[in-house]
Amino acid sequence: MNLRIFSFVLFFLSFGLFAVASPLDVDLEARDMEKRAAAVVDVIAKLSNDVNGALNSFVATADAGPNINSITNAFVTATNSLERMGPVFLSNADKNTVAKGVADAINNAATHISKAPRSVASITAAVLLDAQIRVFLNVFGIIVVGILGLIARLIIDLRILLSIHLVLIANIFINLLGIVIIL
Repeated sequence: MNLRIFSFVLFFLSFGLFAVASPLDVDLEARDMEKRAAAVVDVIAKLSNDVNGALNSFVATADAGPNINSITNAFVTATNSLERMGPVFLSNADKNTVAKGVADAINNAATHISKAPRSVASITAAVLLDAQIRVFLNVFGIIVVGILGLIARLIIDLRILLSIHLVLIANIFINLLGIVIIL
């Protein structure tokens, strides 16, 4: 008889333990989401710093390929960092900061690359940069839902993107904004 009562009490206590553990899980998930959001902001800040660092040493010479490759490497690093994260919900302020950082990195890179003379090395490097930025934007769009439209609104001049062979990126923004460009 005592064994049945003990089993009965133990059975209901186990439900109480599950009920107590539930709020802790919610707190852990909220903290994890905050950490991931902060990590996304940090990744984009590092991307902006890396691109600006590459652009500071950018010289518009016939051999601009290595400088463009260092910009590509900055986007590769950012993509690899973002791939390790799950979906993130950013506040509006963080979304604006992150979108501005990405758009500034793309705008600044495009402006500097457009000033470089065309050579096989620079065109090849620009095409590789184009492909890498597309991969970055695809991963970034999965991690932070709804951010690509905001970035698209911040891109300054699509003609520069097209002129330096960043065709894939320009097409993404054209599709997002529904812009028709007559070249």
